[in-house]
Amino acid sequence: MKKKTPRKKLDEKCLKLWSEIVRLPQVCAICGKHQSTLNHVVFQGHHIISRRYTAGRWSLENGLCICQSCHFIEKPDPEKFRDNVLRAIGENKFNELKAKYMNICKVSEYDLGLIYEGLKLELKKRKGDIG
Repeated sequence: MKKKTPRKKLDEKCLKLWSEIVRLPQVCAICGKHQSTLNHVVFQGHHIISRRYTAGRWSLENGLCICQSCHFIEKPDPEKFRDNVLRAIGENKFNELKAKYMNICKVSEYDLGLIYEGLKLELKKRKGDIG
C-alpha cells in the first residue's frame, strides 16, 4: 500500500473542510429538502466544476449543498444531474464558474497550507465563532 504524502494528507484535510463549509446551509440546492424532526437528510458537498480542475478544487463558490438523493443521480444520469445544477444556479453562473475554474494549476504544499488555514477561518466565521 502506498503511503500518503504530507501534501496528499493536507489536500484531504482541505477537501474535508471545504465539504463541511459547503454543507452548512443544510438545505439541498436542487430539491430544497432540509433537516426536520420527521426526516433525516444526509447532505453532501458537490463540486459544480469537477474537483480534478485544481483551480476551483477548494473554492467555496464552486460548491453546492445537496442531499444524498439528488447527488445519487449524478452517476447514472449525468445529463439530468447537470440540468438540475443549471436550474439551481443558473446558466450564467455555471458558465462563469466554468471559465474561471476549468483548468489545472500547480498548487504548492505551502499554498495548500494557506488554503487550509483560510478554510478553517471561514468555517469558524460561518459557524459564528468569530466576528
